[in-house]
Amino acid sequence: GRTLLVDILGDLYTLPITGGRANRITSGPAWDYGPQWSPDGTRIALDVVGVASPDIWIKQLPAGPLSRLTFDGTSSVRPTWTADGQAVLYLSTVDSGPVSVWKKRADGSAAAELVWQAPNGIIAEANMSANGEWLIYRVNTPDGGRDIYGIRPGRDTVPTPLLTGRFLEQGAAPSPDVTWLAYS
Repeated sequence: GRTLLVDILGDLYTLPITGGRANRITSGPAWDYGPQWSPDGTRIALDVVGVASPDIWIKQLPAGPLSRLTFDGTSSVRPTWTADGQAVLYLSTVDSGPVSVWKKRADGSAAAELVWQAPNGIIAEANMSANGEWLIYRVNTPDGGRDIYGIRPGRDTVPTPLLTGRFLEQGAAPSPDVTWLAYS
């Protein structure tokens, strides 16, 4: 794209990649962070931390409304879009259970559905592959490590370890053809 999306001190801004003036697109007392562009670039999904628990909101661009997407759980964070832009994946602790991966239609027209609950640690990040077949997620391990796993929801019952060990892997993202995995 031609525009950067950044969070600065709790508000979101767009900024042309060529430089120039930042345009504030959210403001107010809530803390807005973790923005993610929709695949078509017309919306962003973001974390909003206000008086209550963190929740996922959808912002219509360029100057449309900011609409709350999640209402369940004690914390709903880290949104990522499905490849078709119809739904948002996020992490949530519904009913005070463990952090799990959930999916909800971006227009809010259906209830959230559980995608995956890891048997081996606390899920800290999650991304769906472009073909919708693989869920790639990171767990924080009890010894302070970070490991990355993959699973095909609805098909696999045991996750596949992708990057495990003494290093602190994070930010895993599958390539569009699902043959490579980028991470830091």
